[in-house]
Parts: sequence; C-alpha cells; structure tokens
Amino acid sequence: MSIWRRKALWINGPLAVAVVAIAGVSYASATGGTASAAPQTSAVARGTVMATVSASGSVEPGRDLGLSFTTGGKVTAIDVRAGQRVSAGQVLARVDATSSRQSLATARASLAAADAALTAAEQGETPAQKAAASAQAASAYAQVQSARSALSHERNVVAANRASLEQQVSAAQATLNAAQSQLSSDKSKLASDQAKEQQDCASDPSGSACSADKSAVASDQSQVSQDKAAVLQDTNNLNSAKANLNVGLAQESQSLAQAQQSVNTAQKSYQATLASNASNASPSQSQIAQDQATVTNDTVTLQQAQTSLHGTVLRAPVAGTVASITNNIGDYVSSGGSSSGSGSTGSSGSTSSGSGSSSTTSSSGGAATNPSGPGTGAGGAGATSSASGFIVLTDLSGLLVHADFAETDAAKIKIGAGAAVTVNALPNDNLSASVAQVDPTSTTSNSVVQYGVTLTLSKQVSALRPGQSVSVSVITAQASNALYVPSSAVSTAGGQSTVRVADASGKTHAVSVTIGVQGDSSTQILSGLRLGQRVVTSAGSSGSSGFPAGGFPGGGGLGGGLGGGVGGR
Repeated sequence: MSIWRRKALWINGPLAVAVVAIAGVSYASATGGTASAAPQTSAVARGTVMATVSASGSVEPGRDLGLSFTTGGKVTAIDVRAGQRVSAGQVLARVDATSSRQSLATARASLAAADAALTAAEQGETPAQKAAASAQAASAYAQVQSARSALSHERNVVAANRASLEQQVSAAQATLNAAQSQLSSDKSKLASDQAKEQQDCASDPSGSACSADKSAVASDQSQVSQDKAAVLQDTNNLNSAKANLNVGLAQESQSLAQAQQSVNTAQKSYQATLASNASNASPSQSQIAQDQATVTNDTVTLQQAQTSLHGTVLRAPVAGTVASITNNIGDYVSSGGSSSGSGSTGSSGSTSSGSGSSSTTSSSGGAATNPSGPGTGAGGAGATSSASGFIVLTDLSGLLVHADFAETDAAKIKIGAGAAVTVNALPNDNLSASVAQVDPTSTTSNSVVQYGVTLTLSKQVSALRPGQSVSVSVITAQASNALYVPSSAVSTAGGQSTVRVADASGKTHAVSVTIGVQGDSSTQILSGLRLGQRVVTSAGSSGSSGFPAGGFPGGGGLGGGLGGGVGGR
C-alpha cells in the first residue's frame, strides 16, 4: 500500500464518522427519533441446498496419478494392462457391485414408498379408502371374535387335559398305597414266621417244624422283596404321573397365555384400526410433515447409494499410460488412496441453496457427493512423483489443479467429490472437476495447518496454462428437492432448533424443526414445516438507532456509501 493510500484511509476515517453522525441526526429529526417495522418473513421453499468449502490454488502439469476405488470390494475385472494407453473416462477396473446395486434398489423402493405415503397423506381419505377402512375394521373385529373363540376352546381343552392328568396321578397314588399296604402285611408275616422259626429250631433243630419254618421264612423274604420292587415301581409311576401333570399344567398355562395374548393383540389391532381410520379421515399436517422428512431422508440415501454404485467402477480421469496395477482379480480392495502434492493457500467455506441463482456461504454439513455433478464421481488419485494406488497413470496429457485447504475444511472433503474451478485469468470459463486426492500429511504455515487437495478437470481448456491461479469450490454436502429456509430464521439451543412461523393475521408462534444441511443464509428443514409457510427472518428494527432496516435514508449501505473508507480495510 502506498503512502497516498494510507493517507486516504486516515483522512476518510474521521470523515466517515462525521457523515454517519450527521446522517443519523438528520434521519432522527425527520422521523421523530422513533421507528418500528413489522417482522420480516420468508416463505419455506423447495430446492437444492449445497454446502461447499473453497480454497485458492494453481494449475499444475500432469504427473504420475494414483487411482483408487471410492467403493471398496472384491475386484471382478481389470480392463487394462501395464503399458496400455488409456483415454479420459475409459473404464480401468471394477469391483463387485452386488451389494451396491441391492442398496440402490432398496433405496429406490424406500423412496417410492415414502413418495406414495406423502401423496396419500396430502390427499386424505377418499370414498374408496373409507370403504376399505370399514372393511379393514370389520376384518379386525372378526379377528377379535376368532381369537376369543380360540381362547374359549383352549380353556375347555386345558380343563379336560388337566382332569385326565389328575386322574392318572390319583390312580398311581392308589396303586402305590395298595403296594405299600401289601408290603407292610408281608413284612408282618415275615416277622411272625421268623419268630416261630427261632422257637421251633431252638427246641429241635433237625425237626420237621424247624425245616417247615425255614421254608416259610424264605418264601416270606422273597415276597417282601417282590413287594418292595412293586412299591418302588409304583413310586416311580406316581412321580412320573406328577411330572406329567406339572408339565401339562405348564404347557396348558402357556397355551392359555398365548391364546389370551392373541385376544389382546387382536383387540389392540382392532382399536388401532379404528384410531387409524379416524386419523386418516382428513389430511394430517403432522403426518404430511413427517412424510416430507422421510422423502427428504430417502432422497439423500438414494443419492448416497447411487454414489456408492458409481464408485465400483474405476475410470481414468485424464488420458495417460498405465504405469502399474497393484492388485489382481479376486483381491479385496478398500476405498481411497494415498499420495502427496503441492499447491497454494487460502481457504474458505460456501453453500449454495434453493433453485435458480440464490446462494449463501457455509462451511458446515456432512460430506456428500452428487453423482451427476462435476467430476468423475468415482476413483481417487494422487499427483506425485511417486504416486500410489490401485492403478498408477503416467505420461498424463492433461493439467491438474492443486489447492491447500484448512484442516477443518479438508476433513469434509471426500475422494470423488464434485468441484467447480474458476481460473482467475479466465473468469468466463467455469470448469468442472473432481477430487482426486487429499494429502495424508499436512503442511503448516504461520501456525495454519493445511492439507493439499489434487483435482482432475472434466475437460481441458486450450488457454489453460501451468502456474495459473485458480479458485476451487468442493461439494461437501448436498440435499436435492429439500425444504429450506433462510438460516436467520433458525435458532438452535441445547441441540433443539426452532423457527417462528407467521400466520395469515401476522401472529407468530415457535415451532420445533429438524434441520439438515446448514448454511449461513439457507438451512435444510427435514421436519416441522410445510412448503409455503412463512417464517420470521428478522424481528424488524427499533428506532433507537435513528436508521431504518435498509441503512441510510435515500438508499445505500455503509459500505456502499463510504467505499474503502470505513466499509473496507
């Protein structure tokens, strides 16, 4: 800056303060010192909310380029060989896309179902649907009656089974009692015969009475043994009968519980059917908002599934010669690659939102890639003198772009993400590109940590030259067909976001919302609002400052009125 420039700043500084003071006094005098305005509102709109991060960089000559899949998996095809010359966009290799295709089919089905649900919610209930609802209620009631009948039948079956099992226990007990009684009687007879044997054999050991007594005692002992065996058998039979009774009681209890549960379930289903029919009789705004959120989420899931499927094919981002192929068919590879590069500095974040040309700035939101956006959308690369990856291209015919991003911005950038490149020397040529590589190691300059990012251009411009400075914007998050509001309408505290909705009379009330992709000027709304509702973006202005919301009286803001004096630095 020259000394004349510095003097101009010093002179314009006091002048600016004076101009502001004079204008304020003049306007306050004209308006009586007080002014108020109604809250400013904006309609909830539908369109695309896109978050990007930006940095400055430069054009670099093509060097070795390491390419890797953005979707990992089993290598199913390698369509080139080392030493082969390939053209830009040519398919180099593929990984198994079965899982990605299944995910895409599931995502499409989910979105179709969500769209159908939203359409139904918006239409309310038609006469045909009312008739169907009545039939559904009748069917649900018939299921209740059927479940009750089954429960009654089960109770009768359980009662009969229980009586049969209890009778078996009683019979086994009676048999055991009889066997025990017989054993007791035979033991008494054995004791009597043993006493007689002792008496007779004591007086005449060789006599016939002694011999007869011994035979009687032996017979009694055999009978007692048989009785004991019978008692043991009958005891086992009784225990078995009791066990069968217990098992039967448990099974019967379970059967009754299941039958009762069927009745309860049928009754709940019937009540739920009645409640659903009543709820569906007219459009439910809360259901519409919920279905809109589901459609939005399923749309994002579909875009992610499309990106995943796109990433199963590795294409050459630029023309070149295949220098090496790291893996073979049948190998399993992961997504991404690694190498290093160099470029220039300076990064910022931005977000585009809505349809048409509206735009805002932001560096927030999760990473996402639009498969139909700029760049290849598949295959990562690194431009280095010793590049590495699934396939390394050399002898590149095209130019590359390199930029250094702040570490917080670099963390949001994904391989294959679409990007827009503006060449400072060619302001009319807006080029599409895709992220080829994010350097695995950082560089630090003036305590600022940055990561180099290499991008491949979707087309080469004849006027493009190595060393030219560029501005790069990389997509980090995107939501298509999304509801959105100005970010100034959203207030977030404690993890809960709210907006103030204005009704036709101008009255406002707070509404809780779920937000998605965020920007400084636009924020995606996942649930809580409907298309066309008006939300408060500003509480209006108080007259205490002496200026209306538009700035200076007669038009023109502070920056425009004073140019580089106070408005700029």
